[in-house]
Amino acid sequence: MIRVTILLGFFVFLYKLVYTNEIILYVHPRFTSFIEIACVLFFLMLLRQCWKFKKTRELRDSHSCFHDRILNYLPFILTLLVAFLLPNADLNANMVNNRGLNSNLTNKSSSEDYRNELQQATFVKITDSNFLGVLRELTYHPEENSGKRIELKGFAYKSNDELPGSTSLVRYVVGCCAADAYPYGIICETADSAILTEGAWYEVQGTLQTRQVNGRNVPVVQVTWVAAIDRPACPYIFPN
Repeated sequence: MIRVTILLGFFVFLYKLVYTNEIILYVHPRFTSFIEIACVLFFLMLLRQCWKFKKTRELRDSHSCFHDRILNYLPFILTLLVAFLLPNADLNANMVNNRGLNSNLTNKSSSEDYRNELQQATFVKITDSNFLGVLRELTYHPEENSGKRIELKGFAYKSNDELPGSTSLVRYVVGCCAADAYPYGIICETADSAILTEGAWYEVQGTLQTRQVNGRNVPVVQVTWVAAIDRPACPYIFPN
């Protein structure tokens, strides 16, 4: 009966994640099919265990044997308790400092297409599909895009690592799962720094400018318009 309960618990948990699409808080969408397969396998194992339990049910074991079996399955039971009791939450501003803002951003040749596109553009709109490529291009060639209008969305993160008292608009980029997520963002300057509350989501428009930070040029958005928005249903960026 313990095995039946454990298998049922894992099946219900995985099914809930897939059905509510909360699975994207943990893994890249290209891996969700594997989770769906695992869900089916747990269901089949559950049916087999139910049939086996019905066919082989014997007299109730002694009290000591029951405790021994509980101890054997304790890791699985604790895992299920944690899974059901802890809320599903996305990575937020509180974790940016631990992972390092833009710490894993590299100048890859794949941004060449974005460079050609940005050279011809006077207005830059950052979306989920072009976020990483455009941000990489803006970071490594800030002077070429200075003066252009820009629009982007993200959550506010306040840090003194770059410009003192600056606020960046940030998104997490997930390559495989939440464990390898890195925060990427761009500094946003406003007339009043209190306008942007850390952790809240915003959509901003402004003008790209360049600032000297620690001996290097970095892109900065001089904000001209800002609006608070709800957290997107999919808060992460998933590169192809």
